[in-house]
Amino acid sequence: MAPKEMLAQVFAELGHSECQIPWMLLERNERVERAMEYLNGLQQEQRNQIESVLRSISDLACDSGIRAIFAAAPLCNVYDFEAILPEELGTWGRAIQVWLEHRRVFDRAQVIHHVDRLA
Repeated sequence: MAPKEMLAQVFAELGHSECQIPWMLLERNERVERAMEYLNGLQQEQRNQIESVLRSISDLACDSGIRAIFAAAPLCNVYDFEAILPEELGTWGRAIQVWLEHRRVFDRAQVIHHVDRLA
């Protein structure tokens, strides 16, 4: 699944499926503009929730973040994660998929990633 489709799933998971952003039809800059317009129309608490999730995904959407995900998976009794997270998704797609489907792994990976960055 392309990250565009996954981004729509993130918004839906957070209770914002009504945002009606045509993710698949828009170019990158247009997606950002439409998402910002939508976020600016929300109450502060709702906007903060979405922005927090997007920042968390962004934090793990890098090589070191993916390494943290793979380190966290067995700690959460999730094995063979490489088969679950195909490389073709790229770092963003992988981070989003873990947030969508393996939240415990995602949360543990965040801690691992933050500690690694502090070390």
